[in-house]
Amino acid sequence: MKKKKKKGVSTLVKPEEVPVNLQVETTEKSQCLHELTITINAEDAKREYGNMLINMRQHVNIPGFRKGKAPLNMVETMYGDYARMEFIKEKMQDYYTKAVEDNNLEPLFPGEPLDICEEWKPGEELIFRYQFEVKPNVEIKQYKNLKIGFEPRILTDEIVDIEIENMREKMSALVEVDKPAENGLYAHIQLTIPKEDDGWHAPTERDIEIGENHFSSAINEKLRGAMPVLEFEAILFDVEDDADKKNQTGPFYTKPSRIKLLSVKELVLPVLDDAFAKDADYENLAEMKSKIREELEQEYRQENNKNKIAAISEALVKANDLEIPPSLVRQYTSELVKPMAEQYNMPREELFKAYESIAATEIKKMYLIDELKQIENIDVTDEDKEMLIAEVAENVNLSISEYKDRYAKVIDSEGFKGRIIERKIYSLIEASSEFVPPETLKEDKEVKESSEEVSEIETSDEVQSETVENEETAPAEEK
Repeated sequence: MKKKKKKGVSTLVKPEEVPVNLQVETTEKSQCLHELTITINAEDAKREYGNMLINMRQHVNIPGFRKGKAPLNMVETMYGDYARMEFIKEKMQDYYTKAVEDNNLEPLFPGEPLDICEEWKPGEELIFRYQFEVKPNVEIKQYKNLKIGFEPRILTDEIVDIEIENMREKMSALVEVDKPAENGLYAHIQLTIPKEDDGWHAPTERDIEIGENHFSSAINEKLRGAMPVLEFEAILFDVEDDADKKNQTGPFYTKPSRIKLLSVKELVLPVLDDAFAKDADYENLAEMKSKIREELEQEYRQENNKNKIAAISEALVKANDLEIPPSLVRQYTSELVKPMAEQYNMPREELFKAYESIAATEIKKMYLIDELKQIENIDVTDEDKEMLIAEVAENVNLSISEYKDRYAKVIDSEGFKGRIIERKIYSLIEASSEFVPPETLKEDKEVKESSEEVSEIETSDEVQSETVENEETAPAEEK
């Protein structure tokens, strides 16, 4: 004889393991931004929700029932709002993952939900919407016969002489002279600064060039023509002509400081001879000039090559502009500014704005170069490797053998090979392209834009003229 079930007591029901049928629709909002709509029919959604209630009742307390024995409708009554939100939160990710895998979608980053279905109720179909970014569709329109704005810097004898003069200035000395202070000379002063309240800070000494320092114009005026030991008081910094300092209220800007002229000095440069060259760690003056020229030639060669590559990249991107995912730009920009923000203690937001366009151009360039690698199918030879090794070794001041010993793993890496392929692509573009002064390129652009404006005006005038003519020649009945 079957036992009767006690009224109000539910038997344990197991969740139904039935596959959910997802209806998936993908809409292309832009080249890199897609929208994914996932629809679960009402029956499947209700069953999945019921399975969650079955699992939930194992963990909730319902008065009058042992844990896990309460009727499902009572669990729904007491925990329905919470249960529906938990169900949606859990299933959104599950269904999104399944839709992506089943439809071979390739999001760059996890999709972003566009709604959370707060109004859904059991018995209704369940609809989720996500948006996600994908890699851009790279189409190479032109990469040969480009017009590239670039002019190499030319090393001249004058530039070498300036470098030597800079060395003389670094090795110069300030010598006391018995003459009045004037522009071009240096004042050795004792400076006593007032405290915020009463009293004075301990005096300090420093050398300042007359007329070429950051102190106030009043201080410089007092020093011109003066002899030691002139003493006077003056405000340390000007505020009238500096918008950034107009609201300053500290003692530097409001209280006079004490200045005492201790001596007048003159900057004496060493004589340009063999003795000077030896002090600078060269054998003689001739060797110093030769070595400095060699160092500058290497520096110019590296800088010109870097700027030429940048110019080629810019021309390549302009000729083959493409849409790129905003999230990728944000991520790359963050990577660029993070070390600088930490090093210079600057807000990331300020640096972010400055570097966002740089990051976007760099990402476009990387996608275009990767596509060109596929198009050109370039091989890497042992000779290619040796050329790059020699160049990099020179840049880091190592012999070729030293570089090979120290960086053997780097040389054998895929990254080193990829760098060679990229260089060969740049060389290929360079060989077929025309390099012109950047200002010429700018002038060509302005002429083109002006011509387009004139063409638009002429077209508009022609249309207007045709309209008037048609009206004048139309039959009377049409008028």
